[in-house]
Amino acid sequence: MLGMRAMAGVAACLGWLVSASADEPAIRFETDVRPILKAHCFHCHGEEEKIEANLDLRLVRTLTRGGDSGAGLVAGNPGESLLLKRVISGEMPPKGKRLTDKEIATLSKWVEQGALTARPEPEAPPQGAMFTDEERSYWAFQPVTRPALPPVKQPALVATPIDRFLLARLEAAGQTFSPEADRATLVRRLSFDLLGLPPTPELVAEVAADDRPDWYERLVDRMLAPVGCSTAANASRSRSSWATKSCSASTAERTSKSMAWKSRSSARATSSPRSSSSCQLSVISCQ
Repeated sequence: MLGMRAMAGVAACLGWLVSASADEPAIRFETDVRPILKAHCFHCHGEEEKIEANLDLRLVRTLTRGGDSGAGLVAGNPGESLLLKRVISGEMPPKGKRLTDKEIATLSKWVEQGALTARPEPEAPPQGAMFTDEERSYWAFQPVTRPALPPVKQPALVATPIDRFLLARLEAAGQTFSPEADRATLVRRLSFDLLGLPPTPELVAEVAADDRPDWYERLVDRMLAPVGCSTAANASRSRSSWATKSCSASTAERTSKSMAWKSRSSARATSSPRSSSSCQLSVISCQ
């Protein structure tokens, strides 16, 4: 139990926290309080098989009933609500991130307003995971739809439907796309992204002279195409490196981590691919 001095401090805090104006909207458990308790408390008081202190915070009725220490809250009376006392004193949560002043104020106002719910609650929490209607309405749980393309002020800048969504948001903020990069810059970016090396001067000159409208798509296909050993310099840095790491990792799983280096050395030293090691094939194909 808290001492008299601590109780006075709690009462003072509650008096400050619940000094809300009369025109504030009603605070509901499902929309305002449950997310706070879920983030800080449910892992001990609701979601695990063993509920600490027999206090289940997933429903207002179980929270009100309380657990081993008594009733968790008294609707309309924040000063007599054990949950708020423990939270404000710092006793709960016992470890991890504490509730913010804003979160504590929300809990206090909710209790003061009568611990309201958005709808009638079930008699007991269901077995397993429990999701409210508010949680199910989260955007990630909604069916995939094809939204209408937003209008833009600069349609000439749009190359794909996705550009419309990006440009619409930028224009709403008074912004627009950055200037287009020149061909030499695009070739350099693409070469580093796909091959891990800068482009040759000959390739840059060749692309600069290409007047076909799909020159960029052709360049992407060209860089993604299999590279023969005669031009291995364009791909050895990226392909050989990743293949070697893959071989070393798979060898370590089959044998011992201390012997993983053998996969790399044997792959580089062998002049013909071993049929039993598909990863070595990919390494020595461009050696």
